[in-house]
Amino acid sequence: TFGSLPTYAVEIYLGENKASEAIYVAKEAVELDQNVARAHYHLGLIYALAGKEYWVKAEEELAKSLDMGFFWSPIRAHDFDNMKVIYKKMLSQYIVEENRERALAIAKSYRQVVNEEQLKDELDVIIDLVSKDLWKILKNSL
Repeated sequence: TFGSLPTYAVEIYLGENKASEAIYVAKEAVELDQNVARAHYHLGLIYALAGKEYWVKAEEELAKSLDMGFFWSPIRAHDFDNMKVIYKKMLSQYIVEENRERALAIAKSYRQVVNEEQLKDELDVIIDLVSKDLWKILKNSL
């Protein structure tokens, strides 16, 4: 289930390009119990899939899920893979736009969900380059 709502309802809405309905269902799940990290994760995922205009809300909900203890385990590996894909897409776009604030926030969040040391090191370099506004170097690495 999705919170206490069926996951397939959200999948149907997203599959039919009905993002507002999917968001509504996901928000209802969060409202049922604000303390369910997985519900915040799903709401964040849906916001991310709904389009760039929802990315800040996606960041907020994904961060809440992590802050609440939505942690990595082999059972939830696909959830963290989803987060990595979302964060990578957002980070690339924010670098293209030279959006320092959002790029730093996403790079730091992205770093939280990776367990590969090489990728953590690469994200540390990205954070350093963004902090110094070295956009040309960043864009060349995309």
